[in-house]
Amino acid sequence: MAYFAKLDENNTVIRIHAVENSIITDSNGNEQESLGQEFLRKLYKNNNVYLKCSYNTRGGKYYTNNGTQLDPDQSKAFRGWYPSIGFTYDSINNRFIPAKVFENSKFNEEYLIWEPLIDYPSVTTYGDGTSEYTIEFNYQQNKYIGTDELLNKFEWVPETSSWVSTAN
Repeated sequence: MAYFAKLDENNTVIRIHAVENSIITDSNGNEQESLGQEFLRKLYKNNNVYLKCSYNTRGGKYYTNNGTQLDPDQSKAFRGWYPSIGFTYDSINNRFIPAKVFENSKFNEEYLIWEPLIDYPSVTTYGDGTSEYTIEFNYQQNKYIGTDELLNKFEWVPETSSWVSTAN
C-alpha cells in the first residue's frame, strides 16, 4: 500500500489517502509517485497537490517490524515523517514537519520535532543517584516537572541546575 498526503494552498496536510501499489507501479515494475498523483486527481476530479509519504518513516528515520526496529538501510527514510492532518510540507527540504502546538517551542533539525525552549534537565536522578525522575515538560507553565517513584513532584530550575519540591 502506498500513502499520499493531500495538501492545501498553505502546504498543510488535510488528508491522507491509501493507494494500491499496483496503481503506482509502472510497466518496468518501478513505483512512480506521479502515477499515484494522477490517479488521485482523476478520482477526485481536482488539481490538488498529493505527495507520497512513507508509513514507516518518523523523525527522519526508517523503521521496520511494525515500527519497532530501526532499519539498517536508512536510504528508505522518506520525507521526514509519515504525516498526520495538520503537518506542513517543507518544500525546500522535501519533508513533512509536525504541527507546532505551543508557541514556546523550537524546531529540532536533527530529530525533526518541536521541543521546549528550555534545555532538558542536566540532572535526571534523585536520592542515591540511581533512581530516575519521570520528566515531562509543562508547556502552560513553561517548565520541566519531575516525579519520583513515590509520586512526589519537583520542578526544574535551570539557573541552579537543580530540582525543587513543589510540596504536593
